Amino acid sequence: MVTKEASRLCGIILENDFGAVVAKVGQTVLEYGRLPLPLISRYAEIRAKQVRAALLILIQHNCMWHCQTDNDEFFETNADEILARIRFGRYIRYAIDSYKDKLESRCAGEMITTVLLNGKLRSGDIFERMPADIDETTMKKVLVQFLNTAAFTKSTPIMHVSPRDKTLLYEKEIKDTTYKKSDILGPKDIKKIKELAQARLLQELQVERGEVLEDGTRAGMKRKKSSSKRGEDVITFDLTHSKENAYFRVNYEHYNVRLRNRLIAAEAAKRWNEQSGLIMEAFLRATEETKKDTQNHVHDTISELVAIHQVAKYIPQENTLKKGIVLSNKENNVQKLVAEYCQILSSQDFPGPAGASTRFLQKAGSSKEYHVCYETVCARIKRSLVDSLVKEQFGDEAARIINIVLEKGKLEEKHISTIGLLSMKETRETIGKLQTSGLLQLQEVPKSADRAVHRTFYLWYVDLPKAYLGLSAKLYKTIANLIERKQRERKIRADVLARADRKDVREDSSLLAKSDKDRLEELKHIIELLDVAILRSDAATFVLRDLPGGPSSQFSIGE
Repeated sequence: MVTKEASRLCGIILENDFGAVVAKVGQTVLEYGRLPLPLISRYAEIRAKQVRAALLILIQHNCMWHCQTDNDEFFETNADEILARIRFGRYIRYAIDSYKDKLESRCAGEMITTVLLNGKLRSGDIFERMPADIDETTMKKVLVQFLNTAAFTKSTPIMHVSPRDKTLLYEKEIKDTTYKKSDILGPKDIKKIKELAQARLLQELQVERGEVLEDGTRAGMKRKKSSSKRGEDVITFDLTHSKENAYFRVNYEHYNVRLRNRLIAAEAAKRWNEQSGLIMEAFLRATEETKKDTQNHVHDTISELVAIHQVAKYIPQENTLKKGIVLSNKENNVQKLVAEYCQILSSQDFPGPAGASTRFLQKAGSSKEYHVCYETVCARIKRSLVDSLVKEQFGDEAARIINIVLEKGKLEEKHISTIGLLSMKETRETIGKLQTSGLLQLQEVPKSADRAVHRTFYLWYVDLPKAYLGLSAKLYKTIANLIERKQRERKIRADVLARADRKDVREDSSLLAKSDKDRLEELKHIIELLDVAILRSDAATFVLRDLPGGPSSQFSIGE
């Protein structure tokens, strides 16, 4: 379901990237639901020729699904794909930071920017659009590494079909083959059918994109004997064996995992100290190495086993680690320091349910191997984010009430007032604001059948899915307002921007007056502040919508 604020934000993003006509077509389909081309033309009040061109642009950039029926073809807007365009700057930065060599780093930035600007491209088309000073060998090397790490993925026809249609079809097939027509399905049966249908769709999508084969490798990948002493197989991508006509697109999931990992490492540093964050970051980088033949996903709840020796190459110097912890033994080394940090991160000194809810790592038996607890950490990040958003919007009293209700469960006003050390007047006023915003819900429990008011308990509770949805809607509204503010600031200084864009001024900046330079610097500063606010708001929506650790956890098959 797309909220009103999300629909408005999608329209603003499309207008910024593709123009008013494409934005009108995309937002019309988003508001009315799936539509055929004639109805899109009628509702948007645009000629069919322009609508057809706009649909081609949206399909090329993966922002539109289509469904072919016996009589007509329907189109449906992919809102998740449009909203992900806000993170394109993050994706480019993550790609650049993945390489230490300056030429490869620049090539990676240019390559991912080219693919993002064009939606999807073949390898030959990518090379043609790259700068001339980057040699072909470097381009092929970077492209192969992108494919090896699943930063790029193959674009296939099934990715342009709405996953809802495929899911409904698979649910019907599973129901017909597993159950009889006379069977009455219970909630567990319905849940099982939905899970099987989603698993089948995911597997079909992975096989179609070439991520999974019978031997566990991605399509185009081949195993080569390693030159190491262990003789392990090394999986590499063979570009010569991939189809020349295959189109590649940026795999947003790969970079969303990077964003999740950075949030987890920052949470560890906030929980203990900077050195603990560095150790957590090393574990998260090691998890990416342990799954080379399959992909990491944002919705994963726990990682595969990671040994301490696998983390060693990502661990900082010994002197850096010593600053964050003090050991009684003076003859300490890196292995000893890492083991102590792992004990802290896995809450081994705090056993029981309370410790399990705060740990970042989970030890596997008596071995020196650990799991990364994505779900547990992300739940903490979500709770912390909700607390800060409520505190910022409604004050400390509101944040206190939300935390009390989340911890204790359903409570009456007098109990909330007593536990929160608030007067009844303050409690009623704050609860009223929280209920209006959708953060608190009311449950009536009558004592008698007549449901009289004076014989009824009124219990307050937090409906987390509804609360997350309400907070996400407000964040979308904030992002839309910030983008419109950027447009407004540029419009106010349009005369200065026009003078600065002249050919002679671009060649010689001294031709520009000092007052114009000051106005340009002021505009640059304002735009930077607005961009930072947009990125922070987008990171908050990412935490609420995409991360595991709560009832709002989502998984988009289309990505």
